[in-house]
Amino acid sequence: MHLVTHCNTPFFIYSFTNIQNPPQVSQIIQSVYSYAVYKKDMFNSGFYVYSKQKNSSYGRQFFLYEFTHDFEKHLLPGDSTFISGANSFSPFHCADISNTEYGPAFDKALNDINYHKLTTVNASVNALTNGIIKDAFLVVTVASNDSVWTWIAADLNHWIKKINKWQPVYVSAELPLELTGEEHVKVYVWNKGKNNLLIDDLKITLTETTDYYKKGILK
Repeated sequence: MHLVTHCNTPFFIYSFTNIQNPPQVSQIIQSVYSYAVYKKDMFNSGFYVYSKQKNSSYGRQFFLYEFTHDFEKHLLPGDSTFISGANSFSPFHCADISNTEYGPAFDKALNDINYHKLTTVNASVNALTNGIIKDAFLVVTVASNDSVWTWIAADLNHWIKKINKWQPVYVSAELPLELTGEEHVKVYVWNKGKNNLLIDDLKITLTETTDYYKKGILK
């Protein structure tokens, strides 16, 4: 995280080999270097080049779907309850979920957001607190009426290291192959400990997974 945010070069190169490649790495890089200039995936390895600027001859974000919410407008159910003008990250408003267990939730059917069978859901949010965070999570779930297929959460305590400072939180979930597309993906902050907590700039993207075991199954 520190390496990306303090890098002053116009390009950023990331490669990996024979190790797990957490999807959150690409999220962190693209928070600064938004455009993917080049991506080459091989078996259990990859080589990626990212750029800060979009160019007419290169530069794609490689998102199958993208949703961003800065809480300036009411885009999610319950927004009117939480939107606040105090201490926003950008530009004027944020969501104040202090002393509340659940904040606003993104909820869409997979078929409505360009889903296919090799998809990873990525979510991020900026968070601010004036004390130690306890039992607060950024959650991604995928569920149908009778089954929960995916439930993955990022512990905010892992990401938030300073009080009274906006800091990003990331989570990613590779979707199971068994899904039909009728299931719903839901993203929300679960403030189980009812901490004093502000959130802003919720972002959700769908990207193609680089899990070659799964790709082999589909061939």
